[in-house]
Amino acid sequence: MMVLQDARTSIVEASRIRTIAPKALGLCIFAGGFSLGMEQADINVIGHLELKGLELGSEVSNQKWPVQVSDLEGWYQTLDDAGDLDIMYANPPCVAYAGTGKHQGTDDLRMCYVRHCAYDAMMRKQPTAWVWELVPGIFSKDLAWLEAMSFRASRLGYECTAFLTSSALHGGYQDRRRFHFVASRVKLDWEGVYAGLKPWEKDSKTLGDALFKVDNARRDAWRKRLEADHGTIVDEIRPDLGILPNDENVYRGAFQTLFPHTAPGMHLGHIPDEIMRKVYRPHGSEWSGTGRPGFSHTRGRMDRPSPNVLGGHTIVHPAHDRYLTPRECATIMGFPMDYVFSPGAKAYQEVGRGLCTHNARFVGEVIRAGLAAGIQAPIENMGRLKVVDWRSRVKTNSLAMPVAESRRWYLQRN
Repeated sequence: MMVLQDARTSIVEASRIRTIAPKALGLCIFAGGFSLGMEQADINVIGHLELKGLELGSEVSNQKWPVQVSDLEGWYQTLDDAGDLDIMYANPPCVAYAGTGKHQGTDDLRMCYVRHCAYDAMMRKQPTAWVWELVPGIFSKDLAWLEAMSFRASRLGYECTAFLTSSALHGGYQDRRRFHFVASRVKLDWEGVYAGLKPWEKDSKTLGDALFKVDNARRDAWRKRLEADHGTIVDEIRPDLGILPNDENVYRGAFQTLFPHTAPGMHLGHIPDEIMRKVYRPHGSEWSGTGRPGFSHTRGRMDRPSPNVLGGHTIVHPAHDRYLTPRECATIMGFPMDYVFSPGAKAYQEVGRGLCTHNARFVGEVIRAGLAAGIQAPIENMGRLKVVDWRSRVKTNSLAMPVAESRRWYLQRN
């Protein structure tokens, strides 16, 4: 990984170079999903700033960008030395609103990451536009806090927008819903940019589409290996697991025995008690009748969007009795096939922690179009948080199979 001083120097120097594409700096980007989406929107990413203790995935993203891992004092020194920036963006941790345990919102001390990463640093540098994302819970639970942030930003000429959407509206493979706080000194045209996109950039895709893409990449990799070894292409191509980076089935836990009894669209926790007693052996012992797999453990369906990618083993393959590999999860999130994560199960955390590229690309395209047009943000509603909520536009069918179809599947498998 690039040493701190080299990363800081690279970021500062890149910020001072005149470029045609807008210059952007990421804060708390982890493995780099937000940055990949920004680059897909033709934005020049000059690097990342990561906080000590939150640098999960920083070595991964350092494959492409200089990454400075430091405390806030180090951040502010870099920001003060850097030249003008067009865009700053962040995806700080969402633990105050998501995951297990009590959700305390703005009362949670961990909300300091939003304050520091997604507000203080941005207001200190004051780029033309800045954006940060979180789970939608912050919008429903702490709207007043967001409005106060908008009011303070408006005094510096920013129009602030709460943009709520799903990756299913942006060419994604899952109905992954997110909140984005966008502050801009130029006018942003959300509807106009969306209307001008190609169909594949805004149509929802399925888990089967993502897995088909991975299977094709495996075949291509296998074909290249055969060509290198033998100089010829043979007819039989084996799309083996493990031929692509991070494409191994690393799970060896007790849930494996439940997969053959879990129909597509079904949660592992919904398996009947009689089957649980027969096949489930947590820690090698007979099931006691208490304790089940969590709600997030779901078998996907080929013909539906994927369950949301989280930071671990949660999505069971629709056709094979295993969890999705990190490579398959990364494809659902929009990462390219050659993007290499850390070995083993750590890759799941790196994949699931950040913003998927589909949302990031669209937000980047809206901001880039606004910068190109150069129209000053309207001032008549300055101080008010504008809301652009597209979540109701998502039209996806339920994952759950009808009972009759589920029974037919079970009889065929067993």
